[in-house]
Amino acid sequence: MNSDTLITRGRLTKSNSLDLPIEWKDIIDPDSVTVHLTQIRTSQDLIVYDYIFFENKIFVRSGLGPDTVIDCYYTVFADRKKEWDFIQTFK
Repeated sequence: MNSDTLITRGRLTKSNSLDLPIEWKDIIDPDSVTVHLTQIRTSQDLIVYDYIFFENKIFVRSGLGPDTVIDCYYTVFADRKKEWDFIQTFK
C-alpha cells in the first residue's frame, strides 16, 4: 500500500449495497477497487457481485441464497487516478 491508496471501512447490515465516499467518485481508478468482507456470527458465503462506478456503489450477495441476511465488516481499497496527482501538484 502506498500514499496513493484510499481506504474506507465499516459494517454492512441488512443491506446488499455499500456506498463509497462521495469524494472518491472523481479521484479513484475504478480498476483498482479491492473489497475485503468479514462475515459476522454465521457463515454467509459473501460475494461481491457488482460495482457500479457512476453510482459509487458496491453490491454484495450471499451464495447461500437471497433469504440470507448479510451482516459483515468491509474494507475497501482504491488507488487514486494518476491524473489527480498531477492536478494536485500544480494547484
